Amino acid sequence: MLLLLALLFAGLCCFMFWLRTGAYFPWGYEDYVNLLSRSLSPAGIEQVTLSNFLSSPIPVREVPIHAVIMGLQFAAMSSIPILVAILYRLPFSVIFAAMVVFLAAMPWLGMTVMLGCALASMGRFRFTFRYASTLIGLIPVVIYFVMASWVPSDASTEMVEHEALLYAPWVLALLSSCVICAVALALAKLINYRPGGIPPVLAMLFATPVFLFHSQVGRDELEYRLVKREIGPSGTLISASADISTLASKLASQHWSRAEGGSYDEIYDRMLLVQKNRILEETAENRQRAILHCDAFIERFSQSRYVPNVLFLKARAQDCRLDRGEFERAHRVVFRFDLPNGTSRRTWQILVERFPDSDLRATGLYKLAILKARDGDLDGAVASLEMLMDQFDPSRSSSKTMTQSDNIVGSVFQRSPPSSSMSIDPSQSVRDARRLKEMLVACRNDQPKPISALFGPRQDGSDVLVHPIQVLMWFDSVDPNYETNLEALAQSFKNSETAGYVEERLAMMEHVITRRIERFQKVAEALAGRPSGAKAQFHLADALQEHSRLMEAKESFETLIQRYPESCWSTEAQERLDALSILQEAMG
Repeated sequence: MLLLLALLFAGLCCFMFWLRTGAYFPWGYEDYVNLLSRSLSPAGIEQVTLSNFLSSPIPVREVPIHAVIMGLQFAAMSSIPILVAILYRLPFSVIFAAMVVFLAAMPWLGMTVMLGCALASMGRFRFTFRYASTLIGLIPVVIYFVMASWVPSDASTEMVEHEALLYAPWVLALLSSCVICAVALALAKLINYRPGGIPPVLAMLFATPVFLFHSQVGRDELEYRLVKREIGPSGTLISASADISTLASKLASQHWSRAEGGSYDEIYDRMLLVQKNRILEETAENRQRAILHCDAFIERFSQSRYVPNVLFLKARAQDCRLDRGEFERAHRVVFRFDLPNGTSRRTWQILVERFPDSDLRATGLYKLAILKARDGDLDGAVASLEMLMDQFDPSRSSSKTMTQSDNIVGSVFQRSPPSSSMSIDPSQSVRDARRLKEMLVACRNDQPKPISALFGPRQDGSDVLVHPIQVLMWFDSVDPNYETNLEALAQSFKNSETAGYVEERLAMMEHVITRRIERFQKVAEALAGRPSGAKAQFHLADALQEHSRLMEAKESFETLIQRYPESCWSTEAQERLDALSILQEAMG
């Protein structure tokens, strides 16, 4: 019976480990040693506190029932070893405490429980009323919960706002531990303390959180959180930045100190080239790995509520690209996701067509509009933007409006909407859609030219007409040749409306703020009365505000509102004016 009890408890610890990592067993988890060392660390940025169990991978703020599951799990792992020490012998409880340390990767809880086992089985505290001994053994566990349940200083605002959810599981764990011990001891007394009193209790304890998890949470919840943690906006796979020059300098110093000949500069250049090639290879591998992870999730959990989120992550991975300017000039790794890639078109289409009620659809419609504009389908692009604004623009009567109460969890069994976990605000897509639509509509009547007139004859001899705004949408702002391409486009399509938007983009590339202001002043006057002039006027005011010339910025925003009352930039200018008025009042 003791062996059966040990097997059940081992399964309980492995279930806890799975909830933390997604791996069924510690020996199947690559980062096990690092996780164990971080869990053992009493201080430091990477230390693991009890709040980590409630924020990652499944946040109780979005899935409140998970707090109940964690409380029951901790109750079982805290009370069972103490009961073994009382009903069997202290040496047997060492095995159970070791399982907590190594199978659940929770060293401090395991050591605390071992201390509780020692107290409960000591002669001085081993009372005839065994429940009293059990309560004494739980005292170290109480101290552990108090000391380890603090909220870290770098915790998110959402965690602090839901502070009750951070402490409720540990209160539940302590109360449940008392109940577990009382039931187990009462059952043991009924059978005259013969072996076999604890396994039925533990079996019930193990079944309860497992049943709650699979019925109220689900495996797809855990798998989605793990995918998001790896490849999401704050993920570690394709979102991390790095300074290649620093790493190359460190490696060059090591090689130079051991080298018999060769200058440091030569070694540094060689190391820099090696690291750049490595980064390019890893970026391609990580992007493909992220896409495969998303495909595997969609295949395994095709009916999950998180399929649109995973489609979003997949399309985001497909759109991932290196900032070539930062990579070549500053030797830094910076990933960009703002422009869609042709390979992501199908993914965005599936998201838009299959999940019309998801807030992530706004991003999908915007990305598809960009792709259509690149293909020269300006009418299709405008139609996609209109569809986006009809659904998500609050100023339109037919738009979808979300009240604050829609995002509030009403009960422990109610979960937040799936899209809320992505922290994507549809209003930003609406704003971008207004800007893009205004530019496309303004430039739609520009005359196209043969592509050979812009880029020379093609090898296959074919020639097609291209629209100037279509060519502008091809350009990538992080390309080292971006400025040259803009100048060539402006020269090829003089007096077109597209050329006005090109001039505004060229002015934006001026790094010195004073020169940027001067250039925007000239562009805004030259484009006065044209749609591109509204954008130039807005960026002029923005640059003035950045240079702390608040009165001039205010006048520039007012000029924009007077000259272009129908422009979307006028609406944004009014918002900025209101903010400037508040700022000026605060400054006295």
